This record gives sequence, C-alpha cells and structure tokens, in this order.
Amino acid sequence: MSKVLIMILGAGATGKTTLSRALAGKDAQEHRVELTVTEKGVRKKVKAPYVLGSNIAIAGNLKSTSDAIGTMDALHQTIDHCWKQRDVVIMDGFRCTNKLVRWVEEHPLKPAALFVYIELSLNNNLARLRGRRQRNGKIEAKLPPKTFLNVLSFRERALGVWNYAQDHYKRQPVSYLEIPEGLQPEDAARLVESELSRLQFGKAHEPPVLNFEDVTVDKILNR
Repeated sequence: MSKVLIMILGAGATGKTTLSRALAGKDAQEHRVELTVTEKGVRKKVKAPYVLGSNIAIAGNLKSTSDAIGTMDALHQTIDHCWKQRDVVIMDGFRCTNKLVRWVEEHPLKPAALFVYIELSLNNNLARLRGRRQRNGKIEAKLPPKTFLNVLSFRERALGVWNYAQDHYKRQPVSYLEIPEGLQPEDAARLVESELSRLQFGKAHEPPVLNFEDVTVDKILNR
C-alpha cells in the first residue's frame, strides 16, 4: 500500500485538530522523536511530537496537532518518521502552505495526497474563536481588532492553499474533499475515511460541490 498524506485545511477554530483526533482514534498515543534540524542556519537537536493511532499517524501532538512542531525542517522529518510507522499521516494547522504542497508532490516516496478543506462561515468562525478564548479565561463581547484581522488572514491563507493544491498539484493519486459546514467531528471523520478508502484503492476522484442542505451524510457516503 502506498503512503498517504492527509492535509487538513481551514481557518483557526474550524475544527482541524478535533477532526485529526477523531481520525486517529480514541486509543491514539503521543510519542516524541529526536531530530537534527537546521534553524536560522544553525544545526541543533530537537524532540518533535507525533501521534500513533491504530491505522493513522499525526505529525504533531493531541493538543494542537501539527502546530506543536516548530520548524518546517522538523515537520518534514516528522512526517517521514510517521510514514515509517503508519501508511497514512495527517498534517494540519498553520504550516499547511503552498510550499508544503510542493514538498509532498516532489517527495521521493511518491505518496498519495488527500486535501481536506473545512468550510465555515465567518460569523460561525468568530463565534467559535470567542468560545475558545472564553474557555481560556478571556471573556469578550467581540474580538480585539488584531485578532479579528488575524482571523481574516488565516481564512484567506487556508483557502489560498486549498485553491493552489487543486490548481497546481499534478501527482496522482490525489483527491480533494470539502467538509460542509455543520457536520459533527465523527461525521466529518467518516467522510474523510470514505474518501481515503477510495484513494487507497485507486478509485479516488474529485468530489462534486454539494448543497449540504439537500444531501444527507449517508447519501454522500453511499454515492
């Protein structure tokens, strides 16, 4: 079976980490690997986190997933280390960039790629972020201007990488899955697992744009 990278894209507080955890499973365990990385021209040793589920690995930890890995060099090496443990590796968070898309495309292992984009309206995105900040002790009627601008920037960035992958990623097999707004994490995980199965068994395709108001999860899974 070929190696697969699942790249989960979306703005902050859209549920990327929750989806990654759901895919890894309840019995997933955190580990650390010692790496030698180059940071600002200096070689040094670091310990990078990764998670092993029964069938899937996460490059990162369970709390903040891939955002827990500090440098791109460490991220690349952690993904490679995860592929030695599991065939499928999840990558999400701020370090999902156009450059990372190109790195996957040019990787000597010739992995398959599944790009997942979590759709979320701006209003719901802001509400979720306020809720997250409130749980951390910051009770606000509205977000500070700098935080609001960061939300807009992160949304634009995630959508830009999603569009870049669809326009420029040429290696096969590849698949693209958009998660409709309103799905529970378990249902979103079922959609990803279904698309992953098609990708691994050579039946991947680019899914159509769906009007989720008129389409149930079961219909999507059984189409």
